[in-house]
Amino acid sequence: QKTDRETLSMKINRRTFVTGTAAAAAGVAAGFPHIYMKDFGQAWGAKPWIDNDGNIKVGMLWSQTGNLSVVENDSTQVSLFAVDILNGRGGIAGKQIEPVVVDAKSDIKVYSEKATQLILRDRCVSIHGSYTSASRRAVMPIFMKWDHLYYYPTCYEGRECMQNIINTGPLANQHSFDLVPYMVKNFGPKVYLVGSNYIWPKESNKNVKVWLDRAGGEVVGEDYIPLGGSEFSPVFNKIRQQEPDWIMSTVVGDSDIALHRQFLQEGFKSDKMPIAALTTGEIETAAMGNEAGAGHFLSAPYFQTLPNPV
Repeated sequence: QKTDRETLSMKINRRTFVTGTAAAAAGVAAGFPHIYMKDFGQAWGAKPWIDNDGNIKVGMLWSQTGNLSVVENDSTQVSLFAVDILNGRGGIAGKQIEPVVVDAKSDIKVYSEKATQLILRDRCVSIHGSYTSASRRAVMPIFMKWDHLYYYPTCYEGRECMQNIINTGPLANQHSFDLVPYMVKNFGPKVYLVGSNYIWPKESNKNVKVWLDRAGGEVVGEDYIPLGGSEFSPVFNKIRQQEPDWIMSTVVGDSDIALHRQFLQEGFKSDKMPIAALTTGEIETAAMGNEAGAGHFLSAPYFQTLPNPV
């Protein structure tokens, strides 16, 4: 059972349940052919983006540890896969791409530290990565300060335009455009909003409310938990009281997995009150397990597990 636009929404069931993929991060590969070759000043030499072996250095700003690693580990692997493909085709301008991988540790402060390191110490020509808008916004001033190029391949809330920041992911309104009216039509008008406590979920839910209003739906409750949070009992107690027809989730990382597992543990049924998620991807569904994921809904521009010419 899918929305009218199959590439935007997919119902999870036991047959189509994924075994693991990083397709959501594949957009990072798009940035490599357009490497930003800029001379950063005589202090760095004539060609600072080329190392002693004649390779072009590209930074990978992902978290290998912490609550976001469930997504960003696979994002790193997809990025490295893209590098291998391009190097196998001769690289860029006859030079091989050398990935420089760091661990941001799912910590906003560390993202900023590692971004500075990749620019100033490692002298990468461009940097790709981070999963949340919170981490993206933390590093944006650094790239503006050093006039450096940053590719952000994940969904984001829009309302910004900076010459040094290339956003290749979908906007929040694109995620919910088909999903919200579909859920209202098939499950009912009452929805409870649950998200992680940072800018993207809150901005996304502003769009959700617009589509809800147009579809004749209503918000009966709204809660945000800290990034990395894993305790949803208070939220589920409120959900029992409000009796929504469905739940809209913008919870990210390990918290998203905890949400779906606790939904099942609390005795809720996905055929009666499903979760419709804007942030759950094929990586998270593989991690949470078949039973926890079955019967819920996802919305995204691309699913590797669906037939697709790409």
